[in-house]
Amino acid sequence: MSEMVEKVAQAVDDEGPVGCCTIGPDKARLIARAAIEALREPTPEMVGAMRDNIGPLVEMWRAAIDAALSEEGR
Repeated sequence: MSEMVEKVAQAVDDEGPVGCCTIGPDKARLIARAAIEALREPTPEMVGAMRDNIGPLVEMWRAAIDAALSEEGR
């Protein structure tokens, strides 16, 4: 897993149990990956915040999220 997936997974795992069950590192990684994937497409609010340079910034955003999700961490 990439460094970012591991970083988010650690944050998820640090939150502790959900309901009656513990999360554990494997489930935390799945949750982390899903969370990062959800960030890949910016919301209209995010696009509005990037309005001045939307083309290059959206492409950089997607590239950064893709890198966070890559197995190699690149």
